[in-house]
Amino acid sequence: MRIFGIPALPSPPLVPKVPHLPDEEAQRRLIARARRQARAWLLRGALLVVAAALGVRSGWLLIGVVCFLLALLVLELSHSHRKQAAELERRLAGAGRP
Repeated sequence: MRIFGIPALPSPPLVPKVPHLPDEEAQRRLIARARRQARAWLLRGALLVVAAALGVRSGWLLIGVVCFLLALLVLELSHSHRKQAAELERRLAGAGRP
């Protein structure tokens, strides 16, 4: 139905569409990628802790504190990636059972 020449908005489907679920190999690649990213962020966090310690030791207190706070955020991100990998692996193991 057109009102003043403007077409009506499309109505949503009655049954929602289910997005394509990735196959098992794609899920395993996602798990490996999440673990790889977690290790990379853990290494970056360790480097930031070292930079913070060097900054504080050399008298640059503000730089050291900022680096330490960034290191905490980076370590939280690493932990998040590890949790995501564990959750994906748990789902994959649960989906494999009959």
